Amino acid sequence: MDQVTDFIYDVADRFRNVGPNIWKSFSDTELKNWIRIVAVVGAYLLVRPHLIKYGAKKQEQELEKVDKEPLAGPKAKISPNALRDTSGKAIELDDSDNEVEDGAPQWGKKARVRQRTVVKKIQEAMEQKSREDDEGNKSILDQFVDYEEGKDGW
Repeated sequence: MDQVTDFIYDVADRFRNVGPNIWKSFSDTELKNWIRIVAVVGAYLLVRPHLIKYGAKKQEQELEKVDKEPLAGPKAKISPNALRDTSGKAIELDDSDNEVEDGAPQWGKKARVRQRTVVKKIQEAMEQKSREDDEGNKSILDQFVDYEEGKDGW
């Protein structure tokens, strides 16, 4: 317990003497040390903008490198045996069904047919709903309008 109180008194004494100690460190510094401090700070201020530009340039290069990686992925190689059918004769590849102008693969015929049927079903459902809405609106309007032929309804 005696050590704890000694430690607390020591810390309190140090905090009490902070102001005079800081003032003493500035007043006792020689001209040679001040010149060194000014030289180091000045060099840092001169070099800092160049370091920032260099860092920005490196970061930009890394970002470009990352952006190019997915596009420059490994290309699939086709072996000559894959281009021949079982009889050993060479077959022709039809590029129009497999690739678009930009090189992206297209859907197969079955997928296109499935997509068309889905789109047709969606369109028919939308048309059916619009027809039901129109019929519902007409019946509601008939209830509110009291118009008889041959008479002024208004």
